[in-house]
Amino acid sequence: MLRQYFEMKSRAPDAILFYRMGDFYEMFFEDAVVAARALEIALSGPHEVQVGRAYVNLYAMHVAERRFAEGERYFTEGVAYCDDHDIGTYSIFLRSERTSMLERTGRWDEVQWSVC
Repeated sequence: MLRQYFEMKSRAPDAILFYRMGDFYEMFFEDAVVAARALEIALSGPHEVQVGRAYVNLYAMHVAERRFAEGERYFTEGVAYCDDHDIGTYSIFLRSERTSMLERTGRWDEVQWSVC
């Protein structure tokens, strides 16, 4: 079994190899250490940034489809979320996108308030 494992591992030394053992897949040696570290990082890491990015993407998608009223909800919720979680990058990006949208649609009087 280990001979077969090492043979497969030699073909793809940089890949994490899942070796089938009956009904389960196993990782051995350094692969197990790397996978455990990656899982630990994924589970314990903060995901606020991904939420901020999701708000930006949802807002941009609705604006691109000219569904401004629906997009407004994602703008408002996204800015509040980003400000509460201290994610300045996405908060600024949302405000910038909204300012651009207001400018493109001729809503000049609202532009100054979107920056605040």
